[in-house]
Amino acid sequence: MLALGVILLLFTIGVAIAIGYRANESSHQWAEISTKYRTPAKAIWLVIILSFALALFDYIVKSINPNTSYTTLAFLTAVSVVGLYVAYGIPLYLKLRAESRGLFQRKHYGPWHLGNWSKPINVLSLIWIVFISIMMVIPPNQTAGYALIAMFLVLLIMDLAYYRKHFRGPQAALGNSEEDIKRQEAKFRDS
Repeated sequence: MLALGVILLLFTIGVAIAIGYRANESSHQWAEISTKYRTPAKAIWLVIILSFALALFDYIVKSINPNTSYTTLAFLTAVSVVGLYVAYGIPLYLKLRAESRGLFQRKHYGPWHLGNWSKPINVLSLIWIVFISIMMVIPPNQTAGYALIAMFLVLLIMDLAYYRKHFRGPQAALGNSEEDIKRQEAKFRDS
């Protein structure tokens, strides 16, 4: 099963690199935002189809060899849970770090915020994320831990090698005038 986990990880990393680096002509299709749903609908359907295919593969493997103790679904669940929690934890950590450096202030709060409770809840959330991430990669899910370490290393390499030089980030949108933003929003409303 470790070999299967490594194969799945390499496939996922390859897809991410191909889409992230725009390595092929059709990769822009996956990033295209649907005017009807305002989401990257094609990318969402790709993930749904791949997830279904992996679940079907797991079913076939279990049908052929019912004594298999470790399943692809356990691996995918562990990786997905940790990935989801980490995705929520990154902005929490960055906000706490920006607050400690004086870069994030009360004036930056949006219309809904936790006020004075924001910092303690963020700290508790980060503690929970560390705890649940450890729980999801201890045996028998240690393969998921190896996969996550490899994924984080690949993402770090991609960040250092490419995105720091080429990704302009949200600052690119800040250069737009209010009229440009209204024109873009109208495109979504009209469809």
